Amino acid sequence: FGTIYPLHPYCHAMQCHAVPCSGRLSFQWPAGCKRCAVLLALNIVALNIVVIVFQRPFLCQQLSAKSPGWTGRTINRTNPVSRVSQLENVSDTVTVRSVNPVDSEKRYFQSCLPQYFLDHLTKEFYNLAVRRRDGLDVFLETYISLWPTDGLVMFDIGAGCYASGSDSDSTLAIKFAKHFGCAKNRFFAFEPQPDVFMKTMQCLNKELFPDRFCVALENAAFSNVTSRLQLAGKANVASLTGHLAESGHKKHPAKADRPYAESMQVMAWDVATYARLHNLAKIDLLKIDTEGHDFTVVQGALSMLRAKEIMVVVMEVSDKMNPDFWGASYQGGKPVFHSKHIAEPNVKSVWQFMLNLNYFGFWLGTKRLVPLSGACWDDRMEICGDPHGYLNSGICWFDIIFILNQGYGAKMINEILNSK
Repeated sequence: FGTIYPLHPYCHAMQCHAVPCSGRLSFQWPAGCKRCAVLLALNIVALNIVVIVFQRPFLCQQLSAKSPGWTGRTINRTNPVSRVSQLENVSDTVTVRSVNPVDSEKRYFQSCLPQYFLDHLTKEFYNLAVRRRDGLDVFLETYISLWPTDGLVMFDIGAGCYASGSDSDSTLAIKFAKHFGCAKNRFFAFEPQPDVFMKTMQCLNKELFPDRFCVALENAAFSNVTSRLQLAGKANVASLTGHLAESGHKKHPAKADRPYAESMQVMAWDVATYARLHNLAKIDLLKIDTEGHDFTVVQGALSMLRAKEIMVVVMEVSDKMNPDFWGASYQGGKPVFHSKHIAEPNVKSVWQFMLNLNYFGFWLGTKRLVPLSGACWDDRMEICGDPHGYLNSGICWFDIIFILNQGYGAKMINEILNSK
């Protein structure tokens, strides 16, 4: 009952949304949604009339009271001390011994391997070279036992299936749903482009049938605000990143800019607002793949990050991350370095932001994870500032992960550092 959406795929594609638990239903109708309105009305009459007319306020209160916390207990959202204490006791739901965050922090800064990262850059860390089984796949397979198996909440932002209707490689939520099951866990997947959304729905239907609704799939984007925004480009390069849209509207754009000459309006959420409206007290894994807009999405989760309500954040580092990286890759190829200035966000500014919130970062590689935060940082790690020099290509594409040094996150950090 958390959100009432039309079940018909056409309605998803037309982006007709209903905002839940706000005292009234507020619909946002783009042009062409008359058919969707009829289908939605039929769905409401058939399945939800009792909830809407008689019991919606009551059920919203009940659902909020029963939202799963880190340990399955009720979270007091007005008391940050209560949230933190429950997060520290998360080891109750994971069959591993807890780790002192002070110890994991000390070990982290004793395990810096910047030269290893640079020496094995293209063989282990560069996604274009290891895309069939990249560092994120290896990380999830290696440390899957450290995730809670009861009350797990996972967000897959940018979940599109692109190759075919049966290609589920890019939909991480499917892998999580298959491994952990749906009985006690919640999985959310988001894709803003209607055509890709439909392909992703086909992936879910094929890979998870008959448990298709194990993953809640929504036709929406994410940013640092909840609003309707312009999405520039198509397919797997579509982005909300402003400098890409601007480059695509130049009179004579470069070849790499041309995909961004077209745009469409999409519904966008910020993570904190979406979680609040859907009665989610925490997120175990926040995976972001938004073609250069990743850090903006992270900013939309700031209140939850401060409250220690998100355990793991995975995001991309790419040539789309800022105008300087884009220029170094495609608009003249002039490299940029920290000795002068690099536009933000960049990897250095991101880890500084996350470390202040007690999240420790790693480069995701196929054989090991390399620390990148604090004293482990080396300015040479800003690969996308000079992609042609490091990669012999304008395509810069890596994954990084940030783990909260608290609760089972501290255990995860310790296990990563123990691996050889």
